[in-house]
Amino acid sequence: YQLYYRRLHIYNGLIDYFHRRWMTNFVIYSSPRSGSSWVCDLLDSHPHIMCLGEIFHNSKLMTGANNSLNNELVADFNLEKKNDLPFKYINHLKTKSTLQHFGFKIFPRHANGVWEKLLTKQNFKHIFLYRENKLAQFSSLLLAKKNHIWVNDNNEENKFNQKIIFNKNEFEKFFEKEKFYFQKFIEITSSKKVSHICLSYESLYDTNMKKYLLSFIGVGKKSREVKLTSSLHVINIENVCERFTNKKEAQDYLKKIKKESWIYPR
Repeated sequence: YQLYYRRLHIYNGLIDYFHRRWMTNFVIYSSPRSGSSWVCDLLDSHPHIMCLGEIFHNSKLMTGANNSLNNELVADFNLEKKNDLPFKYINHLKTKSTLQHFGFKIFPRHANGVWEKLLTKQNFKHIFLYRENKLAQFSSLLLAKKNHIWVNDNNEENKFNQKIIFNKNEFEKFFEKEKFYFQKFIEITSSKKVSHICLSYESLYDTNMKKYLLSFIGVGKKSREVKLTSSLHVINIENVCERFTNKKEAQDYLKKIKKESWIYPR
């Protein structure tokens, strides 16, 4: 019996090893209010993809693509060490999936900058997701912080009771930080010659762009025809300038920088 169970243990170990070798990995690099939860939820709806959420979130754990928590995924791992042993943590999560493609999202502030270490890994597909409409992203972030509403998992339009103040200096500081992360991504991925693409949140409303993303991840041609769905819905859909108490100031600023198209969320 001991010999039988020893062989069974070795056999199961080999299956696990080859499964992880066969599995393709991808990471979505993004920042808050860029549509990353929606994109992760879309990908996770595909029958061949397991896409997790902010697995390295600093203050709370959100393993689900829709920002939920699946305790079974992390039950056997010491979460206090996830930031110190990021790749061991990732491998642990991978063992919980039997699907062909495995991925998650990460923000620059997560886990003491582990995203820069990930960017050098050639066994990962690297996806940089950004939002073209920076004012929509900036205002959405401020509203989420003020109203404590981060996701909309029902089909109702959220009406925020409070508005925010447009501050030109704060917005430009935010914009510069976003550009810095994008440039860093390009710099590292180009120098390490790793497989990478840059996609905007807005572009992924197009069916062909969704198929392009699936193709990059490694999904087969026939499987790219699967319709991707999400339980998450847009929170802020109105005129972006209407989110501000000083909307005229926001409108004038957009006109000055020739970004009047940013008045509309997408």
